[in-house]
Amino acid sequence: ANPEITMIMTANDYMSIGANAAAKALGRDDIIILGNDGDTQGLEEIHAGEWEATVMTTPFDMGEQTMQVVHDCLRGEELDQFFFEIPTEIVDQSNAIDYLRQPERLYPPPSEEY
Repeated sequence: ANPEITMIMTANDYMSIGANAAAKALGRDDIIILGNDGDTQGLEEIHAGEWEATVMTTPFDMGEQTMQVVHDCLRGEELDQFFFEIPTEIVDQSNAIDYLRQPERLYPPPSEEY
């Protein structure tokens, strides 16, 4: 319906996976697709050159940090800050393999060993 679209930026990688599937079904290989989250399937598709990039929000690190804060609160420790920042990184075909080679930090694990 909108052949002028040349780029899609999604709120998460699952939307990008769907956008990629839709573009393929339409025979469109000229659409730049960008995601967010660094989900395993998204990383694998980016590594394979299926779509361009994602913002790696490092879910493993967010969970680890969250559990540490909860643990500290339950122990009655006073927090010295209210906001905790987890760094992000742009992941594209040039560095997706670096994340895929750390399956212990991904869920679900990659579909193959990299």
